[in-house]
Amino acid sequence: MIPKISVIVPVYNVEQYLERCLDSIVNQSLKDIEIICINDGSTDNSLKILEEYAKKDDRIIVINQKNHGQGYSRNRGLDVARGEYVLFVDSDDWVDIDTCKELYIKSNQLDTDVLIYQVESYDDYSDRFYKEDYYRNVYLPKEFYGTVFNNRDISDYIFSLGVAPYGKLYRRSLLEKFNIRFPENIYFEDNPFYWEVMLASEKISIVNKFYSLRRYRENSIMADYDEKFLDVIRISNLVVEKFEKYDSVDVYKDRIPNYKIGYIRQWFLVIDDKYSQEFLKLMKEDFSRIKNNTDLHEHYLKNLRQDYRDFYINVLDCSDLEDFNKLNNYTQLIQKYNKIKDEVNRKTHDLNDRENKFKAKYEKQRQEISLLEKTLKDKEKNVSDSKSLFEKESAKKENELKVKESSLKQKEADLERIHQERLNEIVSRENELDEKERLYDESVQKQKLALDNYRDEQLNIISSKEKASNELIKKNLNNLTLQKNNFNEIKSIHEKQIKQKETLFSQKELSLNKQKNDFKTYRTEQLNHINSIKEEMEDERHQLQLKLSEYEKISNHHLINLLKFEKTPYISIIIPVYNVEDYLDECLNSLIGQTLKNIEIICVNDGSTDNSLPILRKYEKKDKRIRVFNQKNQGQGVARNKALDIAKGEYVMFIDSDDWLDIRACQILYDKVKEYDLDMLMFLIKNYSEERQYYEDDYYNISCLSDEYQGKIFNYRDLGKLIFQISISPCQKIYKRSLLENIRFSERIFFEDNPFYWECMLSANKISLLKKHLYLRRRHSSSTTALFKQNYYDVIKINAIVLDIFRKYKIMHQFPKEIAYYIVSYVKRWYNVMMLEYKEDYWRIMKDYFEKISDNPTIHELILENSNEVYKNFYLNTLKSNSLYELEYLDNMWKYNEIGE
Repeated sequence: MIPKISVIVPVYNVEQYLERCLDSIVNQSLKDIEIICINDGSTDNSLKILEEYAKKDDRIIVINQKNHGQGYSRNRGLDVARGEYVLFVDSDDWVDIDTCKELYIKSNQLDTDVLIYQVESYDDYSDRFYKEDYYRNVYLPKEFYGTVFNNRDISDYIFSLGVAPYGKLYRRSLLEKFNIRFPENIYFEDNPFYWEVMLASEKISIVNKFYSLRRYRENSIMADYDEKFLDVIRISNLVVEKFEKYDSVDVYKDRIPNYKIGYIRQWFLVIDDKYSQEFLKLMKEDFSRIKNNTDLHEHYLKNLRQDYRDFYINVLDCSDLEDFNKLNNYTQLIQKYNKIKDEVNRKTHDLNDRENKFKAKYEKQRQEISLLEKTLKDKEKNVSDSKSLFEKESAKKENELKVKESSLKQKEADLERIHQERLNEIVSRENELDEKERLYDESVQKQKLALDNYRDEQLNIISSKEKASNELIKKNLNNLTLQKNNFNEIKSIHEKQIKQKETLFSQKELSLNKQKNDFKTYRTEQLNHINSIKEEMEDERHQLQLKLSEYEKISNHHLINLLKFEKTPYISIIIPVYNVEDYLDECLNSLIGQTLKNIEIICVNDGSTDNSLPILRKYEKKDKRIRVFNQKNQGQGVARNKALDIAKGEYVMFIDSDDWLDIRACQILYDKVKEYDLDMLMFLIKNYSEERQYYEDDYYNISCLSDEYQGKIFNYRDLGKLIFQISISPCQKIYKRSLLENIRFSERIFFEDNPFYWECMLSANKISLLKKHLYLRRRHSSSTTALFKQNYYDVIKINAIVLDIFRKYKIMHQFPKEIAYYIVSYVKRWYNVMMLEYKEDYWRIMKDYFEKISDNPTIHELILENSNEVYKNFYLNTLKSNSLYELEYLDNMWKYNEIGE
């Protein structure tokens, strides 16, 4: 019975990895497979392991041969394969348990010749899994996923797909029909195989899922750039032959020259220097063959992109490696000149455009000003009308008050008249009673006593009424007096209000123009302030909700454990975060998995616009050691300082949010700093490139310090001039927090780690070095300092800040040559790599800075006396120059004079 899939595994000296590979294959959920293992002359126990597995599983076929390489081994496997489909697996890799089953079902459903899938990577050194764009096939648009296509349908993307034979399931009948095999006894054999398969296939598809894992290890076949890279020239010609075999030259005629020359150039640039001469010789022979074909030569010159064309011509024109290097340097100068020339033309054109735009903008602003002036006049008229109306209303109210005053006076006179009438009435009645008394005395003597009593009674009544009347009159007089006083007071208040409103109208008229100009600024500031407050309130609300949620869920037992844990963390790890959603999980997982548990992790989200903040919140809920703070975008300096202000650990570490730590890093570093009571401990960084390669460099290996410094306690005086060669990165040091009490990062500026490094280095009394790679640093094009843009203007500000630190710690006389070199070289280095569109502005800032330095005789003389000729002349030429192009001219003239001498 024909197996559904033939799994081909070439094997060479992989005894420590082979069992995991074979286990993943023999345990596949699809059982109807055959497993063909070709032992390519292994000198370890690989063959023994293969034979033991073959005894247990009759699906395994073991072929033993002398060492011939992977191409020969895979071809032996293809020659004996019987399956409907073929799957290649490297012997140090492994596959998912459902790989064969799911790929077989998908290939049958779509009837594909080739089915491409995704491959996950595993780093053997750091024991971590990661996903690489190259093996994820991200360069192919997603609309192709799940569809069937051929090479012509994806002609714009086919050169960006991975050429490795793994990561694909092949229809065996296709390989047999076109007799497709690997080149033998040559490296890079997978390139021709890939192109022949892709050009021969009419039914290709891609599945968006990871099915296998690729192991990266330092002792793999391709780890060293040695003589095997000479094979790339033969390989490039084999690939071109595949295009010719399948009549695809016309389809890819514009791309083939760039593929061939670019492929060769790529490896020539990285090959070990001792093989460069031989590589050049082979290139020259190969390129001369192209040149001898006039039409082909012209086709290459026409279609090669500029840097590839220059490389191609320089190889043809040179006599030896030294001559090639000179031609290459000359070509770069010509390219630089042409770029400058094009930039001048572009800027001239831009200036004309800007002038026209300015005129249009000026005319528009003039019209807007006219409209504003008209609006202002209308507002002034409204103010005048309002003032007139107010004056009329005030006069009307004053008249009303006068009428009320007159009415009150009339009422006062009426009350006085009534009072007098009452008095007259009382006197009249008294006279009448006297008369009656006299008559009664005369006529009736007997009634005298009664009349006397009656008289007394009536007098009492009259007296009481008189008293009541007097009190009423007095009360009315008091009320009149009070009303009069109130009237005078109201009148005074109204007069004062009228004067105040007149003053107010005058002030409003004066401030109207200012209000008009200030309004936009004020509104913007208020909106920014409100947004800032909203962000802070939202952050505080989130923190309170988290705490409330914790307190509601936690039991007494958990609360006791929490209180026990509330001791001072050993290390505060500080992470500024900005738009790193693709890398943040890996960073945080490396921290929460640290073997040292008593740490705090402070994450400051610096206004990310992607999903970084939700990822941080997710981890904050998962691990109570993580604290997340959110702020609007203000840069790494502000973010790190905010975290330093709240850090509680004995020691402090910094990590960038796209990097990660060795799982034992915190434990190793904490043990070392505690053992020697260090202020600062330096350790090593390993880099990880966009090409998915780990590599080391002298800078992050701190190679300037010999092994004798490891474990030794020293300070900057012991190091001497070596302090100028040490990596400034804050991420490869652990600091005692008390050392950083008064040390912070420069804010809202790039290169903020430079002043921080110098403050720490010059302040610390007990420093040491641990030569271990504990920090993994990712290098990618989207990093903060990946492009040489206008952000690099900040290097000059940083240079001035560091110079002030040198003065503060009084080390100018200790390191005159190093400081002179630092001042000029640091500025010149970024000038050399600055993108041309920003270079002119950089020149202006640099010239202004050098002029300020030249005004200080001490520093000026220090530079002239201690700089080498290159930097001294650059410094002096900058001071002399009146434009960027004059500086370029003066600098080039000096270089040519030096070469001539």
